[in-house]
Amino acid sequence: VMMWPAFPFHPHLEGNSESNRTPTKDELKIGGLFLTTILQELSPKHIIAIGRKAEIVLNDLNKERIYVRHPANGGARKFREGIEKLLPVQKASVELSS
Repeated sequence: VMMWPAFPFHPHLEGNSESNRTPTKDELKIGGLFLTTILQELSPKHIIAIGRKAEIVLNDLNKERIYVRHPANGGARKFREGIEKLLPVQKASVELSS
């Protein structure tokens, strides 16, 4: 299993490197360039989009994906539930490739 953010750097508020903020559209495009290369190299069987921003990037790349709620802003429970639902998919993939 590989997890990769929609933007592979730490977007933060200007002057506050300890803060977090949503990546801009331009940053998501840059993230898509990185992701394109990684997906070509790894050829994953399943791609999990954690959060809507990741889903948008993968959609723009015309990649099939499984959406899971991002854990930020009160989404921890739904994130956990989404990942738990995917565990059988991951286990089946590992068993098939063994």
